[in-house]
Amino acid sequence: MLSDKLLNHLLKHAIQKFYEKDGILLENNLKGMERSCVFRIGIYLQQLMDCYIEFDGLNLDCEYNKSNSGRKILEGEPVIPDLILHKRNLNNPIANDNNTMIVEFKGHWNHNEDNDYNKLRKFTLLSGEYGYQLGVFIRLNANNYEIKYFKDGQEAAENDL
Repeated sequence: MLSDKLLNHLLKHAIQKFYEKDGILLENNLKGMERSCVFRIGIYLQQLMDCYIEFDGLNLDCEYNKSNSGRKILEGEPVIPDLILHKRNLNNPIANDNNTMIVEFKGHWNHNEDNDYNKLRKFTLLSGEYGYQLGVFIRLNANNYEIKYFKDGQEAAENDL
């Protein structure tokens, strides 16, 4: 199992790189570019992960809505996580041990994060259907970001990772 601290470190580094290179996507006249932001952060995160052998065999996917041979479903509704780190395994009905990290993003123009918090609680519940090791919520503000963590269905402090 990967260290939560390593996951957090690389994710934060990727976000910082995003702000340095692509912060323009967060300007007010471009609001609504959340998917573009997530895509760019995903690219930077993948570049960082490629430097660590621990990530061999894992896949980083954006807007990935598959679960084994079906769709990701929570409370009877299909869901599409913004970014996930997992092992694609469409033929294994029990692949939770391959679900490493799930990340939900919100741009500063969108203040409806309650649905994302609920989604992260359910996706990280170890006794649940998906059992992601770590859930992360990231609010992308114009010049900085805010971050919240979720472990086993509960919000967690960064010091507890």
